Amino acid sequence: MALRNGRPRRAAAHGLIALALASGTNAVFKALPPSRPRPEQLSFLRFGPPESGSSSLPSGHSASAAAFATGVALVSPGLGAAVIPVAAAVGYSRVHTGAHWPSDVVLGSALGIGAALLTKNCGQASQALPACRRLMLFGGSGSWTF
Repeated sequence: MALRNGRPRRAAAHGLIALALASGTNAVFKALPPSRPRPEQLSFLRFGPPESGSSSLPSGHSASAAAFATGVALVSPGLGAAVIPVAAAVGYSRVHTGAHWPSDVVLGSALGIGAALLTKNCGQASQALPACRRLMLFGGSGSWTF
């Protein structure tokens, strides 16, 4: 998407901006002490090797996937229809492999969707909003024209 001019590139850029915001917010949640064991720490639910000792809530993979897919869909609904099933598969895989509880994936996805909605107008409002200007990943001119 990023290699094509116009709407596909804007969609990719918005997806990446939303992903960056969701990842940063998720890092704050992960810094909190673990409140419950990950499913993988329970031997009867383990499908693979244990991951980390951090909290399982929220799922960072799900947050990132949902943020990118929603960001793309807000700019280009057609491209969004192609990437949303991939984001849903990421969430499913986190539960299926025992890395997260379903509630972790739901909260992570909500976090990602919220991040995309918060950055929805960054392209148009980046001159007026310094926070949006700092989120711009490409160019730095404060516009979505790539």
